Amino acid sequence: MNVKQFLLQQYIDGLECEVLVIQFKHQYYAFEPIEIVINGNDFLDSEISNSYNYSFKKLSDTLSSGIIETIKNSAIKAATALKIKDYARFDFRIKGDRPYLIDIAGTPYTIKHSSISYLFEEVLKLEYNDIYKVILACCISNYNEF
Repeated sequence: MNVKQFLLQQYIDGLECEVLVIQFKHQYYAFEPIEIVINGNDFLDSEISNSYNYSFKKLSDTLSSGIIETIKNSAIKAATALKIKDYARFDFRIKGDRPYLIDIAGTPYTIKHSSISYLFEEVLKLEYNDIYKVILACCISNYNEF
């Protein structure tokens, strides 16, 4: 590697989830955390990711409402501290009862096989294309002239 700086992150075992946070009218809202279910592995590596050999489910089907609220509040705190505009996805690992923020996607995947698609279609019972309506509504609501 010919780089001057790099980030080394300690591996944390445990459940992995993704949380969509939107900013609407300059206020942040976190949605239901979506668990990544990895078939036969402890973490999502490139091979599993590229072959879509993983699925999704609501994290609340696995963990208590207290932990879910902690994760959502942590995602909102991070969005606030980083001044995220419109939307982003916050990825957590949960070890015991403690969530650890491990990644932030400023322009997360919204493809059919994504936690955001799962959230909209399976949890919120909306249509896939509603994802883009929500993103557009957020963008317009946060524009200073409106």
